[in-house]
Amino acid sequence: MSAVTRSWVAFAAVGAGLIHLALVISAPLLGGVLLAAIGIAEFAWGVLVMFDERFLVPRIAVVAALAPVALWIAALVLGVQSFRPAPLAIATLFELFIALAIAVSLRRARVAAPVATGRFVIGLLVGAVVVGALTATALAVSAPVTVVLFDDGVHH
Repeated sequence: MSAVTRSWVAFAAVGAGLIHLALVISAPLLGGVLLAAIGIAEFAWGVLVMFDERFLVPRIAVVAALAPVALWIAALVLGVQSFRPAPLAIATLFELFIALAIAVSLRRARVAAPVATGRFVIGLLVGAVVVGALTATALAVSAPVTVVLFDDGVHH
Protein backbone atom coordinates (compact mmCIF):
# COMPACT_ATOMS: atom_id res chain seq x y z
CA MET A 1 0.00 0.00 0.00
CA SER A 2 1.32 3.40 -0.89
CA ALA A 3 2.30 5.97 1.69
CA VAL A 4 -0.42 8.27 0.38
CA THR A 5 -3.17 5.71 0.88
CA ARG A 6 -1.83 4.82 4.32
CA SER A 7 -1.93 8.52 5.25
CA TRP A 8 -5.54 8.76 4.02
CA VAL A 9 -6.45 5.81 6.26
CA ALA A 10 -4.70 7.51 9.18
CA PHE A 11 -6.56 10.78 8.49
CA ALA A 12 -9.85 8.88 8.29
CA ALA A 13 -9.17 7.20 11.66
CA VAL A 14 -8.35 10.53 13.29
CA GLY A 15 -11.46 12.11 11.74
CA ALA A 16 -13.72 9.27 12.93
CA GLY A 17 -12.14 9.48 16.37
CA LEU A 18 -12.80 13.21 16.59
CA ILE A 19 -16.41 12.73 15.53
CA HIS A 20 -17.00 10.04 18.13
CA LEU A 21 -15.36 12.16 20.83
CA ALA A 22 -17.54 15.15 19.89
CA LEU A 23 -20.67 13.02 20.24
CA VAL A 24 -19.80 12.08 23.84
CA ILE A 25 -21.20 15.38 25.13
CA SER A 26 -24.75 14.78 23.95
CA ALA A 27 -24.86 11.02 24.61
CA PRO A 28 -26.33 9.26 27.63
CA LEU A 29 -23.75 7.93 30.13
CA LEU A 30 -23.28 4.41 28.74
CA GLY A 31 -23.30 5.66 25.15
CA GLY A 32 -20.86 8.42 26.07
CA VAL A 33 -18.41 5.98 27.63
CA LEU A 34 -18.66 3.73 24.57
CA LEU A 35 -18.20 6.66 22.17
CA ALA A 36 -15.23 7.95 24.18
CA ALA A 37 -13.51 4.56 24.11
CA ILE A 38 -14.10 4.19 20.37
CA GLY A 39 -12.98 7.76 19.68
CA ILE A 40 -9.78 7.50 21.71
CA ALA A 41 -8.87 4.17 20.09
CA GLU A 42 -9.50 5.48 16.56
CA PHE A 43 -7.62 8.72 17.15
CA ALA A 44 -4.62 6.96 18.74
CA TRP A 45 -4.48 4.28 16.05
CA GLY A 46 -4.63 6.92 13.30
CA VAL A 47 -1.78 8.92 14.81
CA LEU A 48 0.36 5.80 15.25
CA VAL A 49 -0.29 4.68 11.65
CA MET A 50 0.77 8.10 10.38
CA PHE A 51 4.21 7.58 11.91
CA ASP A 52 4.66 3.94 10.91
CA GLU A 53 5.26 2.39 7.50
CA ARG A 54 2.60 -0.28 7.96
CA PHE A 55 -0.79 -0.74 9.54
CA LEU A 56 -0.73 -1.63 13.20
CA VAL A 57 -2.50 -4.92 14.00
CA PRO A 58 -4.28 -4.91 10.64
CA ARG A 59 -6.63 -7.85 11.21
CA ILE A 60 -7.78 -6.46 14.55
CA ALA A 61 -8.04 -2.98 13.00
CA VAL A 62 -10.48 -4.24 10.34
CA VAL A 63 -12.76 -5.69 13.03
CA ALA A 64 -12.34 -2.58 15.20
CA ALA A 65 -13.23 -0.31 12.26
CA LEU A 66 -16.39 -2.29 11.57
CA ALA A 67 -17.50 -2.62 15.22
CA PRO A 68 -18.85 0.97 15.51
CA VAL A 69 -20.73 0.46 12.24
CA ALA A 70 -22.34 -2.69 13.66
CA LEU A 71 -23.21 -0.85 16.89
CA TRP A 72 -24.85 1.98 14.95
CA ILE A 73 -26.86 -0.47 12.84
CA ALA A 74 -27.96 -2.23 16.04
CA ALA A 75 -29.01 1.13 17.53
CA LEU A 76 -31.03 1.91 14.40
CA VAL A 77 -32.75 -1.49 14.48
CA LEU A 78 -33.52 -1.15 18.20
CA GLY A 79 -34.94 2.34 17.66
CA VAL A 80 -32.48 4.20 19.88
CA GLN A 81 -33.19 7.91 19.40
CA SER A 82 -30.39 9.50 21.43
CA PHE A 83 -27.80 9.85 18.67
CA ARG A 84 -27.17 12.19 15.79
CA PRO A 85 -27.29 10.33 12.46
CA ALA A 86 -25.39 12.81 10.26
CA PRO A 87 -22.07 12.73 12.18
CA LEU A 88 -22.34 8.98 12.64
CA ALA A 89 -22.93 8.55 8.91
CA ILE A 90 -19.72 10.44 8.14
CA ALA A 91 -17.81 8.44 10.77
CA THR A 92 -19.24 5.28 9.19
CA LEU A 93 -17.91 6.34 5.78
CA PHE A 94 -14.47 6.77 7.33
CA GLU A 95 -14.67 3.40 9.09
CA LEU A 96 -15.76 1.56 5.95
CA PHE A 97 -12.91 3.20 4.02
CA ILE A 98 -10.44 2.14 6.74
CA ALA A 99 -11.68 -1.46 6.76
CA LEU A 100 -11.67 -1.70 2.96
CA ALA A 101 -8.18 -0.20 2.61
CA ILE A 102 -6.71 -2.51 5.24
CA ALA A 103 -8.45 -5.55 3.73
CA VAL A 104 -7.05 -4.70 0.30
CA SER A 105 -3.55 -4.25 1.74
CA LEU A 106 -3.78 -7.62 3.52
CA ARG A 107 -4.94 -9.28 0.33
CA ARG A 108 -2.17 -7.85 -1.82
CA ALA A 109 0.59 -8.10 0.81
CA ARG A 110 3.22 -6.43 -1.32
CA VAL A 111 5.62 -3.62 -0.64
CA ALA A 112 4.62 -0.34 -2.25
CA ALA A 113 7.01 1.42 -4.56
CA PRO A 114 8.31 4.75 -3.33
CA VAL A 115 6.18 7.73 -4.32
CA ALA A 116 7.71 10.88 -5.78
CA THR A 117 7.76 13.74 -3.29
CA GLY A 118 5.47 15.97 -5.34
CA ARG A 119 2.84 13.25 -5.75
CA PHE A 120 3.11 12.40 -2.06
CA VAL A 121 2.55 16.00 -0.98
CA ILE A 122 -0.38 16.46 -3.36
CA GLY A 123 -1.91 13.18 -2.21
CA LEU A 124 -1.41 14.15 1.42
CA LEU A 125 -3.06 17.54 0.86
CA VAL A 126 -6.03 16.02 -1.00
CA GLY A 127 -6.58 13.50 1.80
CA ALA A 128 -6.27 16.16 4.49
CA VAL A 129 -8.74 18.49 2.73
CA VAL A 130 -11.34 15.77 2.10
CA VAL A 131 -11.16 14.28 5.60
CA GLY A 132 -10.97 17.74 7.17
CA ALA A 133 -14.03 18.97 5.29
CA LEU A 134 -16.07 15.88 6.17
CA THR A 135 -14.95 15.95 9.80
CA ALA A 136 -15.68 19.67 10.15
CA THR A 137 -19.15 19.10 8.73
CA ALA A 138 -19.80 16.26 11.17
CA LEU A 139 -18.52 18.31 14.10
CA ALA A 140 -20.70 21.25 13.09
CA VAL A 141 -23.85 19.15 13.37
CA SER A 142 -22.75 17.00 16.32
CA ALA A 143 -24.02 19.26 19.10
CA PRO A 144 -27.08 21.46 19.34
CA VAL A 145 -26.35 25.15 18.96
CA THR A 146 -28.40 27.89 20.55
CA VAL A 147 -28.53 31.10 18.56
CA VAL A 148 -29.56 34.31 20.30
CA LEU A 149 -30.73 36.88 17.81
CA PHE A 150 -31.80 39.56 20.30
CA ASP A 151 -30.80 39.86 23.92
CA ASP A 152 -33.20 42.06 25.85
CA GLY A 153 -31.03 41.81 28.97
CA VAL A 154 -33.76 40.07 30.93
CA HIS A 155 -32.97 36.52 31.89
CA HIS A 156 -35.97 34.31 32.49
